[in-house]
Amino acid sequence: MVSGPGFSRSANDLKVQTDQLKFKANYLWGDHYFTAGYELDQLDVFNLFAQDATGTITFDGLENFQAGIARNISGSGSFTGDINDAAAEFSRSIHTLYVQDEWEALNGLTLQFGLRYDWYASSDRPLRNPKFEEKFGFDNTQAFNGLDILQPRFGFSYDAGETLWGDTQFRGGVGIFSGGDPTVWFANNFQNFGGAIGTVNTRFGTSPSCTDADLQVLDANGNFTGVPNCITQDQIAQATGNNGTVNAVDPDFSIPSLVRFNAGFSHYTDFDNAAGGFFDDWNLQFDLIYSKRRNAPDFVNLALTPTGELAPDGRPIFSPINPLLPGCNATFNGDLRGGFSNVDLAACASGGDDEDIVLTNVDGKDGSSTTASVILSKLFEHDMFNVPGSVNLTFGYAYTDASEVNPSTSSTASSNFEEVAVSVINQPPLGPSQFANKHNITVAASVTEEFFEGLQSTFSMFFSARSGRAFSYVFDADADEVFGDSDDEARHLFYVPTGPNDPRVDLSQLSAEDQQALFDLIATSGLSKFAGEIAPRNQFRDPWIKDMDIRFSQDLPGFFGNDSFEVFVDIENFLNLIDSGSNVSRRFDRGNVNEGVPILGVGLSDDGSQFVFRDFDPGLNNDIDVNSSLWAIQFGVRYQF
Repeated sequence: MVSGPGFSRSANDLKVQTDQLKFKANYLWGDHYFTAGYELDQLDVFNLFAQDATGTITFDGLENFQAGIARNISGSGSFTGDINDAAAEFSRSIHTLYVQDEWEALNGLTLQFGLRYDWYASSDRPLRNPKFEEKFGFDNTQAFNGLDILQPRFGFSYDAGETLWGDTQFRGGVGIFSGGDPTVWFANNFQNFGGAIGTVNTRFGTSPSCTDADLQVLDANGNFTGVPNCITQDQIAQATGNNGTVNAVDPDFSIPSLVRFNAGFSHYTDFDNAAGGFFDDWNLQFDLIYSKRRNAPDFVNLALTPTGELAPDGRPIFSPINPLLPGCNATFNGDLRGGFSNVDLAACASGGDDEDIVLTNVDGKDGSSTTASVILSKLFEHDMFNVPGSVNLTFGYAYTDASEVNPSTSSTASSNFEEVAVSVINQPPLGPSQFANKHNITVAASVTEEFFEGLQSTFSMFFSARSGRAFSYVFDADADEVFGDSDDEARHLFYVPTGPNDPRVDLSQLSAEDQQALFDLIATSGLSKFAGEIAPRNQFRDPWIKDMDIRFSQDLPGFFGNDSFEVFVDIENFLNLIDSGSNVSRRFDRGNVNEGVPILGVGLSDDGSQFVFRDFDPGLNNDIDVNSSLWAIQFGVRYQF
């Protein structure tokens, strides 16, 4: 049981002032239309964000909770004891210069050439932590200054006029694009430089002044005594000693970007009124977009190093290392992912959840995405029974194949490090993106009639079907103790046994029923393809999701001639309305990592030669997205005047 407020809401105060300046000039010279400009985006930030600032108390069961006997007490505090003093304050400016030439090269052919240059400037840097530099050989003061990126771009459009069975326009382009602002990642470094916040935990030995008596959090009258003072004192001691968690930026960090290529065409059909004109006036659009990531972001925990030992499936086991401990002669190898050499675990293992996390770039392939989409639409107009009306049809299909190393969707360095499935710590593998639906089908239709002159009656329908998102099969969160990870996250990819007699696996802690269920899951899920191997990242997908929404609206006359009413009814998830078992949006249960579906817990045998499987409890299609599954009806009236 856990008592306390939201882990990330206990100290959260953000004040931002943005000043922008823009200059733009256009110049027409013959067939060339030039555009040039300068932009400034200046940001002043006050950011207080401290997780677990009011403390978290964990109890083993209801009886201990009632008795006030804590299993563990943890929390974060500032170097003064006042959490507000841990706030980060900094300014940064993004300068942009750009120039573009839009050239009407030929009749119907337009070419665009552009160049954009962005550079960052700031006189602010995170405070230097001498212990971080002593550990890793570089300082933690890297900030915005010096970051820049050059982005050349080219595009074209060509109106080919009347071609085969209609008119066609072509379009395309290629260029480098840098999207998003990494300021939130850099903000972590100003606050988490290791001397602003101390994070302590009685379970992991980072609160040395706390005793067993401090775990009693009720007085003789049963009143809650609060987080003990030893926690606050240890937080202050850790922060002022520069022993806190450090977030830093790789001195060689480059701004992430994409090399993007796009090509497409629009075609308006004309079959000379064949078949009564049914095949005329269709609009066919096709687009292909390919993006290759450059300098994609990644987050590495420098405190973790391979111990030299291997798990039964061959993956390395890690341990948190503090080379400044007495008797430890470990030296950092210089490679951010290379860990330490000359490691004596007896002297160097820090024994805690140490996280010195560095924002860096992906080492190896960065990932890419390919999207192909086609849309076919037509507006049919008619005058049936002397009543004007129309039918509008649209059919769409999109295919997306996207791969990435680290999704980096969090505002905190620790979550960006942890929220990715891995087989080797600090080296997340390239895999399908957890956010991409490979197939997406849409159908839209609307019918409009004027049964009463000037008053439209409209019925519309929208249907979509999309394939499920990618996920990974992983061990439970307790696998961190097996592989030496820095936090209990269910992110370590599952080893797939070859069968009940796999020498790498001990199944003795699973019942016969659970063993059978495990191998049934392996056979039906596709895991059997990887028997004797580590299941690859994000190679499995949730079920398809379907949805249908309908709407009916009716125009009504107003009171004064130039006003009107519209009454309407919307039905969301119509399929679920007519059948409560239809269109229920399901996905496999995730653990505490969004792309990981835990199967079971794992430990190691005494000699380390076998995985010990336990606590079989896979998430099999049990997670229902309630908002997407329920039907809803909305009635409304709109008055226009």
